[in-house]
Amino acid sequence: MDEAKSKTGASRPSPSSVSAVRLLIVDDDVMTLASLKGVLGAYVDVEVEVSLSGAEALRKLEESSFCAIIADFNLVGPNGGLILRRVRDAYPNVKRVLFSGSSYADISPRIERGLADVFMSKPLEIDAIQELIDGLRTSA
Repeated sequence: MDEAKSKTGASRPSPSSVSAVRLLIVDDDVMTLASLKGVLGAYVDVEVEVSLSGAEALRKLEESSFCAIIADFNLVGPNGGLILRRVRDAYPNVKRVLFSGSSYADISPRIERGLADVFMSKPLEIDAIQELIDGLRTSA
């Protein structure tokens, strides 16, 4: 695959090989959503939708298809674990990513085993984002 680097150093496939990776990011922090959308939007083969609530995210999942949902654990209203449970049950092919400012050890007693395919700590590191995108590209 012919690859190029974006301004952020992100690996970009050539246009002839692009198959969009569609992501839905859920967080009630507008600044976090804007930051993640900016970083992930730098990849030419990544399309990003954002939601400020679990209810809005579930509505978007009904209207469109996504490769993955990335949900913050500490949401106002239903937490990210509850959102991912609904996604797992209704959309089993959507990869589930949970992220939090708390450590996995802190939140793991409050979520069921296997609920998230990936856990990421805030602040998200570019290497972890790159690894996630690469994994979604190969599973698409």
